[in-house]
Amino acid sequence: MVLGPILYIIFAADLGPLLAAGAVLSQSYADDLQAYVHCPAGQAISAVETISQTIETLQAWMSSNRLRLYPTKMQFIWFGTHQQLAKIDLGLLATKYWE
Repeated sequence: MVLGPILYIIFAADLGPLLAAGAVLSQSYADDLQAYVHCPAGQAISAVETISQTIETLQAWMSSNRLRLYPTKMQFIWFGTHQQLAKIDLGLLATKYWE
């Protein structure tokens, strides 16, 4: 009997509620986790703040469980119509949160 996948499922079971507590939606695929929020273009800064706080919470949880979050594997993607994306100042978001 292989315990690896079972133990991972037990560990990963806490991630959904942890993200939901920060108002972040999530999907899990094997050992991959996607976290996301929906917002109008005018609330982009608020969405980034929500994701940033959730990442900090996730990092603390992972550290306490002897796991490591790899920031180099993180990706941030904005989806929307051309008109809605034009309303978001991505340069401002990048300088405020990721530099």
